[in-house]
Amino acid sequence: MRTEDLIADLAGRVTPVRPLLPPAVRALAWFALAAAWGGVGVAAFGARSDLTVRLLQPDYLWIAALAVLTSMFAVVVSLILSIPGAERTPVLRVSTVGILGLWTATMVRAVVAAGRGLPVSTDPHWPVCAMRVLVVGVLPALVLWVMIRRGTALRLGWTAAMAALAAASVGALAVHVACPLDDPGHGFLGHFVPVVLAAAMGIAARRRLARSLAV
Repeated sequence: MRTEDLIADLAGRVTPVRPLLPPAVRALAWFALAAAWGGVGVAAFGARSDLTVRLLQPDYLWIAALAVLTSMFAVVVSLILSIPGAERTPVLRVSTVGILGLWTATMVRAVVAAGRGLPVSTDPHWPVCAMRVLVVGVLPALVLWVMIRRGTALRLGWTAAMAALAAASVGALAVHVACPLDDPGHGFLGHFVPVVLAAAMGIAARRRLARSLAV
C-alpha cells in the first residue's frame, strides 16, 4: 500500500473526539455524585441522634470541613494529572498534602489531649467504622477512575493516591455524620486511618493501574 493510500485509509477511520470538560467542572460533577452517595451511606448507617447539636460545635465542624476540603482538592488534582501538561504548577498538589497534614495534626492532637492512647484492642467499634469508610468510598473511586481513564495520566502514583484520597474522604465524612462515638482514638483509627490507607493503596497499585490504562 502506498503511503498516500495508507494516510487516506487511516483518515477515513478517524472518529470525532469529544474534548474533555475542564478539570474543575468534571470535579464538581464528581463531587455532587460522591456527596449523594455519601448521603446514601448516612441513610443506610443512620445519622447520629445528636447531629443537630454537634453541627453547632466547632471541633465537629472542623473535622467535617477538613474531610470536605481534602476530597475537593484531591479530586481536582487527580483530574488535572490525568491530562498531560495540564498541571502548570504543583501548588494544588502541595495544598492537598497540606490539608491532609492539617487533618492528621488535628486528629493526633485530639488523641494526645485525651490522654487515653489508641483503643486498638479496647474499642470493638473502630474496625466497623473503618470498613464503612472504605465501602462508601468504593463507588466514588470507581467513577473517578473511569473519568481519569478518559485522559492520559503520566504521574500514576500521584494520580491514584489523589483519586483514592478524594473517594475515601467522602467515606470518612459519611461515617463522621453517622458515628455516635466522639472518642478521639476511635475517630483516628476508625475514621481517619482508612483515608490514609486508601491513598497508600493507590500508590502501591500504580503498576496495576498502568496496565489497566494500557488496555
